[in-house]
Amino acid sequence: MGDGYPYWRMGIILLLVIWNGVVSAAHAAFTSINENQIRKRLEENENNARAFQILNMLEEPGRYINLFEVLMNSTSIVIGMLFTSSFYVRVFKMLRSADGFLEANLLAARILAVLIAIFFICIVIFFGNVLPRRMAKVHAERSVYYLYGVLYRSYGVLKPVLWLMDCLARFSFWILRIRIPAEEENVTEDEIISIVNEGYEQGVLEDSEAEMISNIIEFDEKEVMDVMTHRKKIRAIDGSLTVAEAMEYVLQQPFSRFPVYEETIDNIVGILHIKDMMKYYISGKDTKVPVKEICGEPYLVPDTQQIDVLLNDMRARKMHMAIAIDEYGQTAGLVAMEDILEEIVGAISDEYDIEEKMITKQSEGRFLMKGMTSLEEVEEVLDIDMEQEDFDTLNGFLISMLGHIPSDGEKAVFHYMGYKFHIVDVVDKVIRYVRVVKE
Repeated sequence: MGDGYPYWRMGIILLLVIWNGVVSAAHAAFTSINENQIRKRLEENENNARAFQILNMLEEPGRYINLFEVLMNSTSIVIGMLFTSSFYVRVFKMLRSADGFLEANLLAARILAVLIAIFFICIVIFFGNVLPRRMAKVHAERSVYYLYGVLYRSYGVLKPVLWLMDCLARFSFWILRIRIPAEEENVTEDEIISIVNEGYEQGVLEDSEAEMISNIIEFDEKEVMDVMTHRKKIRAIDGSLTVAEAMEYVLQQPFSRFPVYEETIDNIVGILHIKDMMKYYISGKDTKVPVKEICGEPYLVPDTQQIDVLLNDMRARKMHMAIAIDEYGQTAGLVAMEDILEEIVGAISDEYDIEEKMITKQSEGRFLMKGMTSLEEVEEVLDIDMEQEDFDTLNGFLISMLGHIPSDGEKAVFHYMGYKFHIVDVVDKVIRYVRVVKE
């Protein structure tokens, strides 16, 4: 064994690192690929042999996961053995015999040898695992198409080994009396949405059914602030009003529950149910007492709470209305059970609901819009993409364009995406009406 002894092993180690990178990339791509994308490829071209074989592999993920583990573990072991038997030992011996430089300090020689080993391990992990995995995840479908042949042939070669290991594993489980759970298929939200969209396109699902399923999937991503009625639109009752005075107001409203406040809307002291007030009223008791005396306790929640959590809490507490509080302790809005359910099934209306028209088309390319119109509705009507994530309404968008809170009666004109936005009416610092004209 001359001076060239380690170099042929260096070549083998380099090849093994590359091989480990290929296996790691294949593993990442295999576990990240969307099966529905492959099915779509196969539907577009029934003679696509690659797509057919990849689909067969995805239908038996357990076998190929075991293949990845065997290949990566065995490759890592061989790399470690080659490095230890050649470079690590050789470098350690060189350090010990370097003209006495480290012979007097064996500890320093060992530390330096360990540092070299750690550096080598980091290089192997980065180029043989981390980098190829990251690249394969970004281009999962393309990577699977390139690497499926390697996986397929490797599985064919190692099939007896994998079968033997599977038998040993099952035998070990039997000896230890461990029950093997049934395999469960993991399906991602994106895959479910893809299946729903495909079902809708093929006519299997109605529009309302597809929308409801999508709403259920996205349900846990929404917060109270996304569904609440804003504080400016809350119909609340002053707690100092008498029961008789409150009765006159309540009978003119289409709601059954009302927040009750003291002094300002930021101090909600209770929730009044019209049924409780009617019982009190017809009982013959004094109707001149303040209405706050007969209302129930308010249910206060942060406006950042997830609505799926809130729904469970409201069901447990048997509450139908909650007051949303912002980070400053002020009333942000009101959320009712109906608001939450509408996020799943869509708008719910009864005979007392008055449908409010937010956009009126005056002529071709000319619209009158209310300031509280949602940006989604504006985008749909005008066929533009406003790309505003910080605002939900046209009012918020125009205030951001204006650069300040508008004063009552203020007028302004903005040009945006081929349309002219005229602020027509401002009341209580809120833009109430906007005229939009196509330029």
